[in-house]
Formats: sequence, C-alpha cells, structure tokens
Amino acid sequence: MKTIIDPGLVNEALTQWRGCRAQIWLFHPSFRKLAIMLSRPEEIEVIYLVAIGCQRISGPFLWGNANILISADGIGDYRVLDLGAGFDLVCSSTAIAQGSAAVPRNPFDNFLDDLMNTQ
Repeated sequence: MKTIIDPGLVNEALTQWRGCRAQIWLFHPSFRKLAIMLSRPEEIEVIYLVAIGCQRISGPFLWGNANILISADGIGDYRVLDLGAGFDLVCSSTAIAQGSAAVPRNPFDNFLDDLMNTQ
C-alpha cells in the first residue's frame, strides 16, 4: 500500500529522509518514468520519488547519505538533485509516495501508474 504525499510537501518529506540510502529502483523507457527508492536499514517503510518525462540523468545508481531536493527550473521542468552525490535528473513532473520496502512480484505492474494517475 502506497500513500501519495501532497505535492506541496515534497521537499519537506525529502528533508525527513536526509542521510538515507538512495537507489534507482525502477525505470520505464517507453514512458520515460523513473523511481528512486529512499530507505533506512531500521525502517520497513520507504519513500519512492517518481520522475515523469525524464529527459536527462547523471550520477550514481546507488548512494548513501542522500540529500535529495526537487526544484523547478523556471521553464516548466523539474530537477531532482543531490549535489553531494553528483546526482542530477531533469524531468517534466515528480510525485512521491510512502510505502512498504517489500519488492513486489512484478515491480513494474501498476507501480508507476498509481502515482501518475494523481497528477
């Protein structure tokens, strides 16, 4: 079960997850959707940051001590950044959900669709 986080509280939610482990979790090339999972070893819940309309990405697939923030670039795109890790993703939209860290049998089955239907 995933809980969608209010778009106005995205950076506040990300602040609460500073110092966690970040990992590229899912990518759907046809729809240019990418999910990053933020996790802590002692917690069963994680945060999923989903980027829609991915245009450009640079940086690692997995890193610790994450400090991710999302900013608008002023021309309609968003940047998902972790300057300390050298991570930079440009996309057209983002969504965040909190949910279980359990790996579903088919991780692509409806996972990204659930978040996109809230946009």
